Amino acid sequence: MRSCSKKMAAALARTEPGQKYVDISVPDTAGMELPLSRFVGEGKYVLLDFWASWCPPCRAEIPNLVTAYKEFHSKGFEIYAVSLDKNRKAWLDGIKMFKMDWPQVGTLKFWESAAAETYGVRSIPSNVLIGPDGTILARNLMGSVLLQKLGNCWCRSLQKRCRFRKLRPCELMRESVPRIEMNVPDFRGFHKFLRKKFVRNNFFCLSLHSQRERLRSLTE
Repeated sequence: MRSCSKKMAAALARTEPGQKYVDISVPDTAGMELPLSRFVGEGKYVLLDFWASWCPPCRAEIPNLVTAYKEFHSKGFEIYAVSLDKNRKAWLDGIKMFKMDWPQVGTLKFWESAAAETYGVRSIPSNVLIGPDGTILARNLMGSVLLQKLGNCWCRSLQKRCRFRKLRPCELMRESVPRIEMNVPDFRGFHKFLRKKFVRNNFFCLSLHSQRERLRSLTE
């Protein structure tokens, strides 16, 4: 037991925020090996997600992942989902039922997953956000926190592009603003976050009450 705890602690230390990610390779739904490194790279943010179809909290979190994927996939966001299922049919049915359109991998070995062991995962849902340079940015981002983190990453990326191209931020808005398709409560929270970031950096010259309409019109 003590040896297992030490091993888990070591795995968590190797994969905590600020560390470089550890590459893993797991069979996809077709049985072909699919390495995590295939998706990590310049301009991409990858969420390494651990889940299972039998896990109620995982099922509750999936709609948030679907929203994040729709909002940011076109900007360079990807999800690499590692299943801890042990029944292949349940796994595949879960993917189809929840419309999880991102890469799915799994060994069907339940908690004996080498990938979960590598990242010190002993409870699910659990995830790891990896930046373009392979650095682990955060762990266990759930719900609106994930959306806010991705929005923050996107803001920083936009600012870097502005400095590189010597353009004002507003000149890149039309090509860079993500499409917002959230329910009202989620949208209000995310809009408040965007407003704080953009107004502070002079992204908008519009009055605050009209920013949401302007943001929507830019993405249509």
